[in-house]
Amino acid sequence: MMNINKEWRKTMKDYKKTLMYQEILETPDILKTLKDENEETLLKIKEEFQKRHIQFILGAGRGTSANALNFFRYLIGVKMGIIMDIASPSILTTYHADMNYGNTLVLAVSQSGEAKDAMEIIKDARKKGALTISVTNFQNSSLAEATQYHLFLNCKEEKALEATKTFSAELYLLSLLVYTLSDDNEAIDKLSLVSDYLTKYLDEMEKISDSLSQEMVKIDDGFVLGRGLLLPIAEETRTKLSEAAYLRIQSYSTAEFYHGPLALIDNGTFILYLASKTGPKGSDDVYRFEEHQKNIEKYLSLNASLHVLTDDRRLKKDNATFYYIDLSISEEYLIFIFTMIIQLSTVKTSIKKGLDVDSPRSLHKVTFTK
Repeated sequence: MMNINKEWRKTMKDYKKTLMYQEILETPDILKTLKDENEETLLKIKEEFQKRHIQFILGAGRGTSANALNFFRYLIGVKMGIIMDIASPSILTTYHADMNYGNTLVLAVSQSGEAKDAMEIIKDARKKGALTISVTNFQNSSLAEATQYHLFLNCKEEKALEATKTFSAELYLLSLLVYTLSDDNEAIDKLSLVSDYLTKYLDEMEKISDSLSQEMVKIDDGFVLGRGLLLPIAEETRTKLSEAAYLRIQSYSTAEFYHGPLALIDNGTFILYLASKTGPKGSDDVYRFEEHQKNIEKYLSLNASLHVLTDDRRLKKDNATFYYIDLSISEEYLIFIFTMIIQLSTVKTSIKKGLDVDSPRSLHKVTFTK
């Protein structure tokens, strides 16, 4: 376990003064702007989507943006039954395959809008007749100009290396895209309440992140687990804790975890389990509860140090630590609460470890890969 510099602790800057923390708190106001900012474009995309009879979606993005795309993959599958995959750029850039984009929407997500690998896919896809859309934080970015339609994150400049407000904005805009394409006005109305939830429950999220960061500062490695719509949030948790707190965290689907990684649990292995009570319309929530119970009992039987972030107070076990958020909303909206808790926990863990959260080692805000 990393030794915490006690002298640093005495003099370390307040985490509230970090760029990362300040930008996390900008999120609710940003989300309020996204529907109005992008509504006209969303309606044009819907018209084009229907006219082209889109049957398949290919997503292009790396890191945090790939995690947002993975959320979109689950949500559009649940809401519209559409198959989506995340692109492997090397198929095109390294192996120079001749890709077929028939009846395909190609969706590139990049905070900077300058992702080289996503650009290569967009250029190839548009040349071959695919419908192309970009989601970026810069209206004049390379991707914004290369695609037929651009959805704007409207986050102003994100100065912290870690994508926080832009990740939440990506989730929100991608949700709006799904609900617009599926004519789900009820879901759009519910989504509009998310920014108010983030403001109303900030004190609760601060308390949970205080407690969770106290535990994470003690570890060097561990697992974060979720399933379905929560798997991309688990993957984003891994990304944040890796880049900002230098924790060797692995993320898995709770189902996939049984296929091998379960053997890695031994006495005291840290596990953060993301568990929601209510799924999207049509979900089997009785099965969901039973699955949570089964997983919790299994991890505890292997003597894991289990920490459960949940909105379901029915989940209780003496040997686990539970972090409850008392908000009865569907999983597709709850993910914004969980995301902010993880972001707050990350910045606090980093500062408690004596790290400079705003300047992680070896990393750059914009990464160029092909």
